[in-house]
Amino acid sequence: MHAHVPISAADAEDWLALMEQAIADMQLSGPPVDKMRAAFRRVALMLVNDLGEWGMRKAAAGDPHLPNAPGPSSDPFKG
Repeated sequence: MHAHVPISAADAEDWLALMEQAIADMQLSGPPVDKMRAAFRRVALMLVNDLGEWGMRKAAAGDPHLPNAPGPSSDPFKG
């Protein structure tokens, strides 16, 4: 479903924070909301993929200043 885009653990956590803010903004609570949070977390973490396949370093994955940072194998300055 989302395999065509790189998704880091930091991206998943950012999305979860946005969902948490939306829940708070709507003043939702109770057992159904707790189940929804658990489902959001499970799905968000399931969508995290291998950034190495995208030529990205894990450290750069969540950095907005380095959205396409190359991995070590494509570094022209390393032997």
